[in-house]
Amino acid sequence: MRHPFWRALAVSLLLALQACATGPAGPAADLARVRPVFTSDFESGGIGAIRALDPQETTWRLSLKNDNDDPGLPASFRTWFYVKVANVSPDRPLTLEFDGFGSRYPVMPVYSYDGVQWTHFRDDEISWQGCRGQALVNCRATIRKAFSGPVSIARTFPYTTADLDAFLNRLAASPLVRRETLGISPVYQKPITLLTLEDASLSIPGVPKRYVWLHARTHPGETGPSFLLEGLIPRVLADDAVGRSLRSRYIFKIVPMHNPDGVIAGNYRTTPASVNLEDSWRFDASGADVPGDAPAPYENQVVLRGGILPVLQAGGRFDIALNLHASNAAVDMPAFFIPHFGGEDEFGLAEQRLWRKQQHLVALTASYYEGQVTTENEDGGANFLNHFFPESWWWRSQQDRVNAITFETTYGKGGLDRWLTQDDLRRLGDALALAINDIGSASAACVLASVPLPGCEDVDVMPIAPASLPDPVPLAPMELAPLPSGAESL
Repeated sequence: MRHPFWRALAVSLLLALQACATGPAGPAADLARVRPVFTSDFESGGIGAIRALDPQETTWRLSLKNDNDDPGLPASFRTWFYVKVANVSPDRPLTLEFDGFGSRYPVMPVYSYDGVQWTHFRDDEISWQGCRGQALVNCRATIRKAFSGPVSIARTFPYTTADLDAFLNRLAASPLVRRETLGISPVYQKPITLLTLEDASLSIPGVPKRYVWLHARTHPGETGPSFLLEGLIPRVLADDAVGRSLRSRYIFKIVPMHNPDGVIAGNYRTTPASVNLEDSWRFDASGADVPGDAPAPYENQVVLRGGILPVLQAGGRFDIALNLHASNAAVDMPAFFIPHFGGEDEFGLAEQRLWRKQQHLVALTASYYEGQVTTENEDGGANFLNHFFPESWWWRSQQDRVNAITFETTYGKGGLDRWLTQDDLRRLGDALALAINDIGSASAACVLASVPLPGCEDVDVMPIAPASLPDPVPLAPMELAPLPSGAESL
């Protein structure tokens, strides 16, 4: 039998060894298990410097970054973030301070546990500091929340090239949809896609079909227009009275993602080369580069020369050209159009006609939408002619023949009593399609009428030789179809 002393010594040594195992290394191992891990190395991901603000590592500062980390860009471009957080525990609430916002307008960020279903943070989970007034003093948002598992957090609902592909794949079986590649993006080699929505089986005798142009995601972080298109396109393709009416009058040409490289890079406003494509339509009326000026960016060249000019050169006629964006704006600011010129005598007749067309489109869109739709200013003015915007090119090329206008979604409540959701944006796209249908119906009625109709003086009608005009055909009443299933949760 061993002596009790040696037995006690052996037990003491064993306990000491266990203490060493759970000593300095033990707490570190425990901390490693609960220390959050932040990543942004994925499509559309974007965040700058990250650092812990407390020893427990439950409070973190995440600084927004400039597009491409380019310090020469305006501060107003610095508003996008999208980050994934792993190693989170519901027993350890996190405080996340996102700082460096370049816009003074607060937004309600979103989070997702699966990357598909996104939820706004609650008002009591977020606070804003330094964002009031014209001068920003470290505008930042502080989020306090216990997450139940790995989570993605973004400024607003992300919409990546993969999301676009998934949506387009759902349209692939439709004989009414043609998908073409205008060009390949310079950096990430992604297609710049052109969709054509056309129904050759439908037409109105004596009324040539017009074209509607839409392009989106020139500014890659402005994701609202992508959801808007997910509402508009199903409405155009629907096998109902409205869908058939639209397709009997129009052919739709749509570029759903103008700047895929910027989307992948996680930029808000620019390409990976820090180019803002919006003010870079450096073309004369024929589509040639403006003499003496820098060539237009590749993305703009392929869109104009591959999507727009072939229609015009073949004798086609665009009625409407919509430049889709999303605006940093006050929380209650609704979606808005940016009209041009005005109805006053200071503008010429063509300018006043364009103004009236644009006001008509605004009013019709608002009439079909649950939220509000408005205009940016009461007077449009002509300042856009001092820039190289898409609408500037349309005016120089087509004058008032084309109702070319920017339509901005917003990130706030948009005139509703809640923060806007993806489905709200889809419903806005549906409302826009209904408005376009009404405009097309009025144009067709004016063409087919045997006597002048009230209001036809402001409707832009393509001339048709009198001999080709058929007897007046009464237009069937437009029955508003229920919202297509594809326009809801896609």
